[in-house]
Amino acid sequence: MKDKYIVFDNSMNIENISFDIIITTYNNPSILENLLNEINEQTLKNIHCIVIDDSPDDDHYKEIVKKYKLLYIKTKSNNGPAINRNYALNYVKSKYTLFLDDDISLTSYNTFQSINDL
Repeated sequence: MKDKYIVFDNSMNIENISFDIIITTYNNPSILENLLNEINEQTLKNIHCIVIDDSPDDDHYKEIVKKYKLLYIKTKSNNGPAINRNYALNYVKSKYTLFLDDDISLTSYNTFQSINDL
């Protein structure tokens, strides 16, 4: 199964990770970047972000890996979001995981802090 994926780990060593975020995407680099920018603007910073890109058509992932602190998984074939989410669970580092699609918008800068406080 691992030969179906290419993993680029640019995530930082975050201590006391509150939760992991798994983001599924499929050839939406600009939409994905909007979400990653919103995640970076959050008040809670100890978040481990995992992006799984379902068989991207180009090399846009290279710029994303350089720009953001995250773990980026590129699939070699189209698997669909459910299989990709399950695979990404192999890389979580915390007790809690939040699943997002790339087209979601975070409306508050303390969205993750609110979740962490639960």
